[in-house]
Amino acid sequence: MDDSSTGSILDRLNEYLHAEHESEQLEKIPQSTYTDVAIHMRKIRENTNQGKNNIISLLKSKEENLLYRLTKRLLEIRIKKVLENYQKRLDKVERSLANGQTALLETISENTSSKYTVIRVLNKMPSTIGADLGRYGPFEAEDITVMPIDNARLLFKQGLAQEVELDFD
Repeated sequence: MDDSSTGSILDRLNEYLHAEHESEQLEKIPQSTYTDVAIHMRKIRENTNQGKNNIISLLKSKEENLLYRLTKRLLEIRIKKVLENYQKRLDKVERSLANGQTALLETISENTSSKYTVIRVLNKMPSTIGADLGRYGPFEAEDITVMPIDNARLLFKQGLAQEVELDFD
């Protein structure tokens, strides 16, 4: 993304947010969305960190803040929908258990042994295999992703990632 695409990426994020608000289902968004935002934010940061203390640097800083807030809100809404979907599935499991259907519980237990968290990657990293045997990465600095908490803790200890605090209210 170059500087001329600022309006474009802001418009896209706004469009995605609007679609998520209007729909009860998780909307499809391009896989590159968060990477595009991270790249654009990195470029903004590089341009504003050149020691210039002028109006353009101030506006770029405000733009970066807006992109961050829009992206964070989009993630919060999408993760909330995912969690609500899992709650519906959990309710189904509980009803099955109440009816004595334990085979369903055994199958689900095998498939959901890891908890997940949202992280912000601080440095470029190669892909890795998660505790759930899923492939994660490769990552660029400032990428946002969801991964098993066990893997995320290792990245936190190594200073390679930070947990993203999400507010669902």
